[in-house]
Amino acid sequence: MAPLTLAQSKATRIFVISTPKERRFLARLEAAIVNTLYADPEVGSILDKGYALAPRWENEKPSWVRLLGPGFRGLPTTLVV
Repeated sequence: MAPLTLAQSKATRIFVISTPKERRFLARLEAAIVNTLYADPEVGSILDKGYALAPRWENEKPSWVRLLGPGFRGLPTTLVV
């Protein structure tokens, strides 16, 4: 493996979480994560701004998600979805 590819693969982390399987919840979760990262001055400046996001609609009740584990740069420990 090329040195840069090896370094990248060693730095890559994959996180798996248990979530409801409703597509709408997953779209809301994705939007909450990305919009929170956009708001972070350090992280948001390097993100692509072309995501098609579907955040929580006004008529939907909010859900709170706790992020446990390693500290995720730019994300709080509780996220409103």
